[in-house]
Amino acid sequence: MRIFVVSVLVAVALTLAESRIVSKCDLKRQLEEISLNISEKAREKGLTNEDYMAKIVCHVEKSTGFNTSAVSQQVIDKTSTEPPRRGKRAAGGGKFGLAHYMTQTTPGPATSLWTLYGIFQWSDHLICSSDASPSPNICEMSCTNFIDDDISDDIECLQILKRKLITILFQRECYSVTATEYFAEC
Repeated sequence: MRIFVVSVLVAVALTLAESRIVSKCDLKRQLEEISLNISEKAREKGLTNEDYMAKIVCHVEKSTGFNTSAVSQQVIDKTSTEPPRRGKRAAGGGKFGLAHYMTQTTPGPATSLWTLYGIFQWSDHLICSSDASPSPNICEMSCTNFIDDDISDDIECLQILKRKLITILFQRECYSVTATEYFAEC
């Protein structure tokens, strides 16, 4: 475990020269260039494409401060049957059976340590691959791709995941965000 933590720290140190802080408005513009069309079911519940984008950008602001090289770790309790807690960061439920409750304890036999990478905080247990843990690698990318100043691969992964994001991404503070208010300065 120590070797993994050291390797993550080395990766972060090497990418600090390549990192940047993206502005809210710049990220909004980049996301407008791709199609983030929401499902008909989400539309029926009153969600618009613009509000969906605002929720994504809000998540980025709350979880990484728009830092393209952000790396964080979370301890996930694999035994909990409670729905995921939103707040600082939580793994979600849904199609891949990730209904794990986030804890702030040290990893133990009933927990696992997840490392989250990049501006969107993609997990090495689900979204990307790292040497530290097995992953279905949904985006078919190395996690280190997500910690440089080029967020085009991060956005490419976002496009792959967009249908699953409503259930696994948003922070509690972002649930009620609307585009009109959130992007008023843009």
